[in-house]
Amino acid sequence: MEEVPSQVTGYNYYPDGSVEVVDMRRPKTLSAGKDTTGTLPAGGDERSGAWTGQGVVYLKEGGADHTVREVHFDSNEEHGLVRLKSYSAAIAAFDMTPIFSQRASGHNQELRYTFPAEAVPLRAAGDQFSGIVGYTRVRNYQHQSGQRIFEIFSPGAKHPRERQWRTLDLNRQENYDASGKLTRVILSGPVPADGYTENLRTYAGKGVLKLTPLTNGYSSYRVYDYDAAGKETLSFVCWRYEVSTNKPYAHFPWWEPDPRPKRSREAELQYGRTQVGTRCGTPDGKMIVEGMGPVKKLMETKYGFGTAKLGFPGG
Repeated sequence: MEEVPSQVTGYNYYPDGSVEVVDMRRPKTLSAGKDTTGTLPAGGDERSGAWTGQGVVYLKEGGADHTVREVHFDSNEEHGLVRLKSYSAAIAAFDMTPIFSQRASGHNQELRYTFPAEAVPLRAAGDQFSGIVGYTRVRNYQHQSGQRIFEIFSPGAKHPRERQWRTLDLNRQENYDASGKLTRVILSGPVPADGYTENLRTYAGKGVLKLTPLTNGYSSYRVYDYDAAGKETLSFVCWRYEVSTNKPYAHFPWWEPDPRPKRSREAELQYGRTQVGTRCGTPDGKMIVEGMGPVKKLMETKYGFGTAKLGFPGG
């Protein structure tokens, strides 16, 4: 291709191995004062002379309805492949996990990939995208609960090292070892009825949990650890405490009626703002950290909650 001002329009991979490429260079930045008449738009990469592109791969296998399956992708000069999008489960089937089969039923469920670490060359798009297995990748799709699931794979890995369940915020983070065994689950906020489960009452009944933990709103973290045999242990919770008494504020056990006099909603909100704080620690009430800011920092630094990169800016 000649060194002329231009920009990627697109390129297509066909099942027979042929490739159609259309103009893969972005216009170089012109010097101040030069005529810009006829200059092509700059695209999404701000670096001078860089190219960006979009393409379509037509998968060899069609659906039961004989509809041609497509994978749309974006790329740029610095990172290679940046993101993929398809309505076919055939893409990168080697990454498919059991939870994937439980996603929302019906047609046209969108599957996406992003590549947040190494640059991924365009040749990885060949052979049904089998080449992406050698790179850090994030596979994401929508679950039947309405949450979006993000599965993070290390280069060459057969199992995700982390799975995130998200709505607007991160609601559940699962960590796995290299063999695919679950090692930790962190919950934040309420549990959806048709997504995953939690039974805090069992821990209270066993005497492990000795206060009413936060399960909604800010700092509502619960951490579960799993040993090699898969045995679960509740290791970390958060709770509200009353400043004047220095004791947990919520009635325990929470499934029994609270005998204390009830305040009006407005009075309760005012009391909560001025007389109630947040602490986190072990289920028996031993404090490790206090205050929403320090709690959030601890979750990021000690537990890596929500720190995994899911894509490049704009991805």
